[in-house]
Amino acid sequence: MELVTELTGLLPQPQRQDCGVALHRRIYSDNTEAALYSKLDRSQIATCLSNIQRIVTADRTTAVRDEEERLEMISAIQRWISRDFTSDAEMIVERDRSMFQNFEWLRRQQPRRHKVILWAATVHIAKQGDPTWGDHTGANFGSYVHQKYGAHAFSLGFSALTGSYRQGRRNIQNIPSAPKDSLEAQAPRRGGSEAVYVGSAQLVGMGTVPGAVFRHSYQALPWATFVDGVIVLREEAPPHSTR
Repeated sequence: MELVTELTGLLPQPQRQDCGVALHRRIYSDNTEAALYSKLDRSQIATCLSNIQRIVTADRTTAVRDEEERLEMISAIQRWISRDFTSDAEMIVERDRSMFQNFEWLRRQQPRRHKVILWAATVHIAKQGDPTWGDHTGANFGSYVHQKYGAHAFSLGFSALTGSYRQGRRNIQNIPSAPKDSLEAQAPRRGGSEAVYVGSAQLVGMGTVPGAVFRHSYQALPWATFVDGVIVLREEAPPHSTR
């Protein structure tokens, strides 16, 4: 909500109100069944963003840092809405490309020598994407990172032997039983450890085996080519409130 207020606050009335409502509806999927999000709505938002971009660029009273941040926010939203009404494959690939662009911008704001830890779904941060999704070329956020940073990048995946997960807001499903030859079943367990780390050499040794690293279903892949290591939990639990 702060992003919408900050950007649309630069517009004159009544544009400010109209653009604020349009952006809020798109971000929070607040369109009604009687008025579903359409290409006309996207066109309205694109015009709003172009007007805001023009105002930000022309304003000489804004600090350089603030101007750069606002222009980057606008660019990110423009890339986001450009994926509306595209095919699933194109949307997946372009979303991950945009994720990398966001990452590169944020990285440039930090000192040159520093470590960055990114927390994301394994299918996004793997060295290459799940071959069954997107355009089947393996393009994903992690592939862009590894192409640029090579051995300086490390992809850590997560999986679980048993448990359950939440799909959507309320739909809780059980994790399927792990095949005996799966990565999860082969993960060496010491004592009663709740989690075990499977390193690169172990993954190479396993070869092509079933694994649920990308999603809560098993697929046979040479996992060493997708991740540098995997943490296998004994039991996964869906997120829940601790209040």
